[in-house]
Amino acid sequence: MEAPSSPEKLDIALRAVERLPLPAGDWRFDIHPWRVRVLAGQDARETRVAAGAAIFVLALMLRAQGCAVRTELLPEPGAPDLLAVIRFAGRRLPMPGDARLAAAVATPGLSRPLTGGARRALRHAAAVEGVRLRFTDATRAVLFTRRDDRFAQLTAGLAAGRVLLTAAALGARLRWDGGPPSGTRAQAVLAVEPARVEVPS
Repeated sequence: MEAPSSPEKLDIALRAVERLPLPAGDWRFDIHPWRVRVLAGQDARETRVAAGAAIFVLALMLRAQGCAVRTELLPEPGAPDLLAVIRFAGRRLPMPGDARLAAAVATPGLSRPLTGGARRALRHAAAVEGVRLRFTDATRAVLFTRRDDRFAQLTAGLAAGRVLLTAAALGARLRWDGGPPSGTRAQAVLAVEPARVEVPS
């Protein structure tokens, strides 16, 4: 098993996580030569969902740079604060889908309106992670899971990361809009930012 070819790759991945519009959460990365552990300081759904999105982006950015990684959610039942471990597993060719989403991290651009095709793409992005995305109105999207437990909340975070970057790749902007009511299988609410039109100077 090999570590990333250079520390710069991990640094690029960490900076990409910082650029993601995530809510403040009580979690952190614990970096080791062969793995990155994700630790929670607070036992809360919002912490796990936000950490899940960060886990998705970190792993994505490493894969897009040619690193093979394995992500394990809740790897140690006796350690509830250990949310995930991302292990370095040598090298691999970047997949086109990973490269496209990774490029969207640095996409500035304007916020475009969500077309029907874009909404279908966002629903598919959530479904890839086993999560259902439902638009409740023209400006809100809610992520639902089949269960409401710690694993489901982390999985919803993975889906949120994928949905946010898929939207960016389509030229649209979504932002975190708080958590849903407690005791439901709705895990996160994303808001669609209003479309903006560039005015020539």
